[in-house]
Amino acid sequence: MADEVKEQVVTEPSVKDEAQADVEPKADDTTPEANTEPKDVVYTQADIDSAVEKRLARERRKYPSKEELAEFKAWKAEQKSEPEDEALISERARVKSLETKLACHEAGVRSDSVEAVTAIAEKMVNDGDAELEEAIEQVLTKYPAFKADSQKPAEANKAWGSKHQEGATPLSGVEESFFKLNPRLKQ
Repeated sequence: MADEVKEQVVTEPSVKDEAQADVEPKADDTTPEANTEPKDVVYTQADIDSAVEKRLARERRKYPSKEELAEFKAWKAEQKSEPEDEALISERARVKSLETKLACHEAGVRSDSVEAVTAIAEKMVNDGDAELEEAIEQVLTKYPAFKADSQKPAEANKAWGSKHQEGATPLSGVEESFFKLNPRLKQ
């Protein structure tokens, strides 16, 4: 019976409720007082958790993942090591070139023929025919013109005709007196 009484109380409007209804504005009224009343919004824990999870997901998209970060660091380290590798390769090539030139000079190659002998000898070494020193010796035996003592170096100050006058005959008395009378003429 108590349940029935409660139902009646709830379902039947009381006199007090009717009096308050006359005083309080209805929701249909367009008065500013009716629209300014804030509504209480109730959030459940599930709503809050989902909002936090969405916000965290948005923030995570801004930053790289651990895998992406590791890949980036590996790529950056690789980029850093490539110039070092290139520098090392160029230094090794430079050292090899200098060693080859030194071996050519020790073998007695003319200074103007070092590059030619080096090219031929390196080809022989790359083919696996011989070591560097042996290859240089083989080039010198095959092409003796590359040896330093194979030709006399030409005297730089003499003209072409004067190089060939080393074995020329001496001047006769008439020629000597002629050149004395005409000093502007060359002998």
